[in-house]
Amino acid sequence: MKIEWESDLCERPFCEQLKSMGWEWLEGDKDVPYLTDRENFREVLLKSRLAAALRKLNLRDGKPWLDDVRMARETGTSFGASTLASLPPRPKV
Repeated sequence: MKIEWESDLCERPFCEQLKSMGWEWLEGDKDVPYLTDRENFREVLLKSRLAAALRKLNLRDGKPWLDDVRMARETGTSFGASTLASLPPRPKV
């Protein structure tokens, strides 16, 4: 049996560790990026999942307060420079 060094000795054990910590791991296909919620494999963030998690975590009076423009800013989705320039400053935490 041939060892695939990166996958067998690094990636798989790390994924197993993350799963044991409660993370969800998506089994993908190297030729089908949409199976892992991305348009291509250059996307390192799963933006739809990040947006859902941010909305769930950022509640005000029990309701999400991040609108689409703020969400675009936080997830790196572009609405254009003029839209981003007109955003109010981020709230201080």
